Amino acid sequence: MARKPREQTVANQDAFLTAYAGIGSLRSVCEALDLNRKTVLSWNHSDTYGFKERYVQAKEEFREYLQDLAIRRVRDQKPNDNPVLLITLLNAHWPEKYRRDSNAAS
Repeated sequence: MARKPREQTVANQDAFLTAYAGIGSLRSVCEALDLNRKTVLSWNHSDTYGFKERYVQAKEEFREYLQDLAIRRVRDQKPNDNPVLLITLLNAHWPEKYRRDSNAAS
């Protein structure tokens, strides 16, 4: 039985958001799910079926994933490990917390 357009769109959005929370790249997720990037941007722009807030939550999950990764790496790092790429990603995805000029207390 074919899904109704709304149900199919919501299912596509859910799949995108789940994947985005773990991958953090619009391009990579669209490629993996065979979604058009413009479709996702349209969902966000027009807030199709409440997509905008759910996208914000997926971005939050991804940046928390990066933070968890950073904490694990700090615990497990060896003297020669270089954290620059991870620091750069944290700066990009959570600037209010991880940029040097941040005033974040937590």
